[in-house]
Amino acid sequence: MIAKVGLHRPRYVLYCLRVCATVILGVTGVYAYLFLRHKVPIWSGDGTSLYLTYGKLEGRLIRGMISTLLSGKLPELQMYSFSLGYGSDLLRSSVGLRDPFNLFYAFFPEDKSETCFTLIIYIRACCSALAFSAYCFNRGEDRDATFIASLCYAFSGMAVFLGMFKHPQFINWYIALPLACMGADRVFDKRGGGWMVAALAYAFFAYIYFSYMMCIFLFFYCLLKYFVHDRERSIKDFVLLVLTFVGLVLLAFGIASISSASRVIDLLTQDRASRKSVMPTLFALSRYAATASYALGARIDTWGSGWYLGAPAIVLGAAFVVSPGRFEKKTWVPWTIGLVACLISALVPKMCSVLNGFSYPTSRWMVLYAFVCANLVRLGYKALPSLDRR
Repeated sequence: MIAKVGLHRPRYVLYCLRVCATVILGVTGVYAYLFLRHKVPIWSGDGTSLYLTYGKLEGRLIRGMISTLLSGKLPELQMYSFSLGYGSDLLRSSVGLRDPFNLFYAFFPEDKSETCFTLIIYIRACCSALAFSAYCFNRGEDRDATFIASLCYAFSGMAVFLGMFKHPQFINWYIALPLACMGADRVFDKRGGGWMVAALAYAFFAYIYFSYMMCIFLFFYCLLKYFVHDRERSIKDFVLLVLTFVGLVLLAFGIASISSASRVIDLLTQDRASRKSVMPTLFALSRYAATASYALGARIDTWGSGWYLGAPAIVLGAAFVVSPGRFEKKTWVPWTIGLVACLISALVPKMCSVLNGFSYPTSRWMVLYAFVCANLVRLGYKALPSLDRR
């Protein structure tokens, strides 16, 4: 991957440090209001009752297992806890023992769990920007365009307003999605399916709910890539590719089945999956009228947070729109189609419902929109020199 874009390893390490330093400054800016008031970014809803509670529990369990191992005995994995509500099966509980980032809680005493909670958000944000960078470098993109696009991706609406302030686990999806798409690209290039399996297994293990949406996106991503990019196409080639991708997805699910299988059962039996929601054909007109305000961040609410891109991203996206002729069709057509598809899905309640597992319409799937827009930002940045010549 490094050799493909002409980056020597020291320069690649410096790039990663540059990204992480910028993301850390950005997240600190996001939380400045809280830090100045000596508060931590833990939501009083799921943040305290779920994420922090299970983080403390996991840290306690890991420290106990290490202590038992150091004493010369074999540790036993606790499968059930009576300290959670009326008792909870740890493998089937909502978010317990699923997030690999929770391993950091083992290094913090329980009275410092809030500090660990905040630190993990920083680490997730850095990983999301680095994951998108890896995706771009795998496609041969230059560093500057990749750097700008990665920051737009890591600080898009859902990552900031839902991930950093309410559900930090949502940022995990920001990490898995670029890596899964990079893995798909490598399968097309006949460089193996290891990256795709690893990314999907991580997604299935960490949060099966989002993996459903990711698989839908990957299906259309691969379909567009197959028919838009140069390739010797045939029925045999298409069938072999389909079988390859299906096999890789099933392998990833099997690797993560200790967590994902029980989670599928939970999702199918939850009220949100069986609930029959009465949905209108369209949203209220006021919601559509506020779309531009949502994208610029002038107005934010639960539904509109996913639209947020910020002015720099919109300007760079506009630069691409006014000069698409600078790129080959195979470069810009898939992302344009993806943007139109995301806009339609976001504006039609029934499409939002499909992406939420045929339940109530929600904007939680809009990390897909952020991924598409970040790639358009990457193209927009590359189009800036042509605008100067005009």
